[in-house]
Order: sequence, then C-alpha cells, then structure tokens
Amino acid sequence: MAKGDLDPGLLLTILKTVAESVERRPPMFPISTAELMNLVPSEIGSGSLRLNYLLRHVDYLEAERFLAKRNAGVHYSLRITSTGQKVVQPELADFGQNMLPQVVKALENQILTYPEDREGMIFRLREAVAKQVPEVIAKVIVEIVSKAVSGK
Repeated sequence: MAKGDLDPGLLLTILKTVAESVERRPPMFPISTAELMNLVPSEIGSGSLRLNYLLRHVDYLEAERFLAKRNAGVHYSLRITSTGQKVVQPELADFGQNMLPQVVKALENQILTYPEDREGMIFRLREAVAKQVPEVIAKVIVEIVSKAVSGK
C-alpha cells in the first residue's frame, strides 16, 4: 500500500467495530482508539506508526461525519453517528424518508387502469392523504389491491 492511501476495508471495519461496541458498553464509556489498534495490519509497524495509521483512518471517518471523536489523552473515544450507522446498515438509508408521495402516485397510476370508479378512488386516496388519516389510506390501498387481484 502506498504511503498516504487509506484502506477502505479498515475504514469499514472501524465503523463496524464502533457500532457493535455500543451494544456491549455503558454509554458513558465509549470505545477508544486504543481498543482499535489490533485492527491495524502488522506490516504497518508498531507504536506511533500504528497509532498514526489508525488516526488517519479515524480522522477521515470523522471528516465524513461517520464518527464523532473526543480527546481521551493520547487516544480518542469514538461514537458512531447516524450517517455512519447507515454505512454499517445500508437499509437505514431510506428510513425516515417520506415515501408517501411516491406511493400515492404509484397507487394513482394503478387506479387509472381500472375501467370504473377511477375518479372516486383517486379522490378518496388524496383526501385520506390530505387529512393524514392512516386508517382511510389503508382502506383505500386494500380496495385497490383487491380490485387488482380480482381483475375488476
């Protein structure tokens, strides 16, 4: 590995290790860089060479807002951020995003294929969304699905 290169595998391993440590520790005692030294490949060297190599990776992860670090003497205590958690657990990337407009549009497109009562169903769907009434939205979706399944 050329000098100055960051190891993407080590970056991900650091993130995963910090994320997993949250489950095993009290919140006031986050994992520290001292505990991550064993992740650095032995060919990097030992002592300050090893620490500097690790800190370059930690600094990158902090700059990208994947980790938060706090000074703890020679080492740093580390916490994973929500952005870092999305790297470790990619299925969280869409979590919290408002997909309702996309769902409504897809349902409307489905409704437009029906031979009858298109306008009524679209109106009921839009009304339920506008009023933010989940039960009515669910009822309209069930109605759309049942019509799609039965072919009516």
